[in-house]
Amino acid sequence: MRIPLACFALFLTVEVFSQNPAKPRPAVLLHGKSTAEARAVTGAIYGVVVAHGGQPAEGITVTALWLCPETCTAVMSSTVTNEAGEYRFEPVTLGKYGLSVPYPFDLPGSLSRFTATPLSDNTVDLSPDHPEAEVHFEISERLPRTKDK
Repeated sequence: MRIPLACFALFLTVEVFSQNPAKPRPAVLLHGKSTAEARAVTGAIYGVVVAHGGQPAEGITVTALWLCPETCTAVMSSTVTNEAGEYRFEPVTLGKYGLSVPYPFDLPGSLSRFTATPLSDNTVDLSPDHPEAEVHFEISERLPRTKDK
């Protein structure tokens, strides 16, 4: 059992490090659909995270939460922005999603902590007529960084 798990972990490691950094790696939210079913009823959510001055923000985690009806289990996925600040979730099952950059974070060389605020409504509803949605975030300074004791 350990050998197959080790091989799978090695495969995932190679896959992650072999990604082209110029294109955002799609994060997948399929909600238990088969591949054929997923292609027939899926869409995409994408956008850009920018710093206050309009510069792209690389390495920022963006999370998508499927806002499903009361009877389903919650499905959440995360992805990280590339050097152009872009992120992408694809394919995603049609439905309602909430997007966020979920926690304050540090930026290299800064003495402050930051959050990312959506520049438009961060709740999207994907449907057959509108299978794609775009949500952009802007980074803003929030909290002074505390010294470790």
